[in-house]
Amino acid sequence: MGYQIKTIASMLGIPRNTLLAWERRHSVVQPARLANGYREYSESDLGRLRALKNLLDNGHRLSEALSLLDQPEPDAPDSILEVRDQVLEALLQIDRERATQLIMRGISLSYNRQLDALYFPLLEEVGQQWANGRLSVAQEHFISNFCREKITAMLLSLGHGPEHGPRVLCAVYPGDPHDIPLLGVSVKMALSGYRVLFLGANTPIDALLEMIQEHRPQKVCISVTLPVSSSAVLLFARSLLASGPGEVVFGGAGLPENGLVDMPRVTWAR
Repeated sequence: MGYQIKTIASMLGIPRNTLLAWERRHSVVQPARLANGYREYSESDLGRLRALKNLLDNGHRLSEALSLLDQPEPDAPDSILEVRDQVLEALLQIDRERATQLIMRGISLSYNRQLDALYFPLLEEVGQQWANGRLSVAQEHFISNFCREKITAMLLSLGHGPEHGPRVLCAVYPGDPHDIPLLGVSVKMALSGYRVLFLGANTPIDALLEMIQEHRPQKVCISVTLPVSSSAVLLFARSLLASGPGEVVFGGAGLPENGLVDMPRVTWAR
């Protein structure tokens, strides 16, 4: 996946002119050029820029940070799997400071990679351990809220996507309290150029339909993590379509395996 310079600047909190200076004067990255002349930054470019910013934020001068950029920290984890294991260990000890330090020092990944390789697998493992009785409810809530905070920070750093991008409204299926998967989807949509209207969980149906009618989003994304019947989902989909969005996407493990029929402008994404 490629990123435009304005997206990189928003994600990292680095002014566009600073990014250009790092590229031209210090060759920190060499982004590709599209046919229209725009820069396209790769995942590797994003990782190097994030690593350089972390070094500067930790007090290094630019010259020092540049010399350290390609040198791994002696105590940094070697892989994303190791990072994940150490973050989980810290969170089980209710040590959020240590967990945050591990995330900041141990990886230099794009938001997409952080979601797919760190936060979502971590949450899945925590859910399985809780279901098997190896974690308490308090531990599960603590770790889930830690991940929610980090993913929410991503969405905030992106400004919920470009101001004039196509609108996507993101909400959780009525009665389903789990909003973290939807937060991750919202970050990915913002990175893809959408302007995200995030409603989360527990939005009354009437309020949701009113929001759709008022803002006319091109897409409505509904997260379904708890099991629901096909008849209930189909009825809900029809009510959403009647309110006027361009497309409705339902996604999540809670969607029924059978009984969901093809409908115009509706996508079932398990």
